Amino acid sequence: TDTGLMFRGQIWQLTQKDGINFLMYLSIILGLTHLFFGMFLSGWHKWLHGNRAQAIWEDFTSHLLLGGIILHAMQQTPTTKWTLIATLVLFVWGKGYGTTWFLRPLTGLLGLINFAIGMTSNTLSYLRILALGLVTGSIAGAVNQVAVALGNLFPTAIAIPIIILIFVGGHLVSIALNTLGSFIHSGRLQFIEFFSQFFEGGGRPFSPLRRTVT
Repeated sequence: TDTGLMFRGQIWQLTQKDGINFLMYLSIILGLTHLFFGMFLSGWHKWLHGNRAQAIWEDFTSHLLLGGIILHAMQQTPTTKWTLIATLVLFVWGKGYGTTWFLRPLTGLLGLINFAIGMTSNTLSYLRILALGLVTGSIAGAVNQVAVALGNLFPTAIAIPIIILIFVGGHLVSIALNTLGSFIHSGRLQFIEFFSQFFEGGGRPFSPLRRTVT
């Protein structure tokens, strides 16, 4: 089938444009899923605490807008066009929730701009994680080439230790740097962009060396 041909071997064909495009689209889809799931949890958190109007206008209108965009992208007809416009109007009106009615459209437009900028920057951050993975493979290939090239300059007895030293040292440094980089970027998206939408701090300070009465 066409779908089978589309996905067959795409992940591993990184030397071809189709393979890179597949991973790029996959990263964008996973990133948008992560972000909109965080918005859903934010709205669900407000809903459970009785702020249902706020949940609908501030959070769930984002999902309506996403649905309108997907629907219009799949089939561009007058119906889907007006559906997209309607979801956009609801989104703008929702982003102005909590302000006076005559200021609500202006506040909503500012919220729309802020939402668009945030979604763009965060989506690009998921592509940055993908780029880190691709760069790791490129660095690994470069380390292997350098090790072999230097090894060819010396006799076999000397070349083998040199190749092993460059191979082990180069890959250890590459893995350490890229592990740190991927953790920082993914951690920022998880703890700042995702958790901040619904997580509430609380509890009491941790005092391991002090007796507490419960």
